[in-house]
Amino acid sequence: MVYSKIRSYAKLSSFLNIARRYFILNGFDGLYTMLGIVVGSYVAGQHDPGIVLGTGLAGIVALGGSGFATAFLSESAERKRELKKIEKSMLISLKGTMHDEARKFASVSTALVNGFSPIIASTVMVFPFLLSYFGMISVQSAFSSSIAIAVAEIFLLGCYLGVISGESRTSYGVKMLLIAVATAGLSFIIAGVFK
Repeated sequence: MVYSKIRSYAKLSSFLNIARRYFILNGFDGLYTMLGIVVGSYVAGQHDPGIVLGTGLAGIVALGGSGFATAFLSESAERKRELKKIEKSMLISLKGTMHDEARKFASVSTALVNGFSPIIASTVMVFPFLLSYFGMISVQSAFSSSIAIAVAEIFLLGCYLGVISGESRTSYGVKMLLIAVATAGLSFIIAGVFK
């Protein structure tokens, strides 16, 4: 019963298409932000894994909270506007109907996807610093592993864009990696200037 309702709401609200976009967009945001933090920390000489981990996790929480709040508010506003437009053309209130419920479902679900995507992607990337914090690997290995994980995640998300577009996965993966290199390069320069 519940699963059937969720499927109906998702279909009526086009939730899956929107959620997929939000997942990819905010996933990239999280990875590029974390890449900037990791590269910036390294260049600035901040090699204490606890500080890099704490800064990274604080950034992740900020991105997740921001992603949830902005998606919820913007989706709610857009969907209320659409519902009012339908009500105006039909000359009836749709409050409490399946359309209204689908609107609420899409607003909350999209916000959850938008909030959790940078958290998931970035937490994987920052994990090596947790291992370093507990003395399981060196901080140098944590930096190397974190960047390697970022490269892999960014490439895979890029490949997924290729799947969605029906074009070359590798091409999209490489394009995303070029953006990552530019991001890391700018982070390197900025951190070096203020070192």
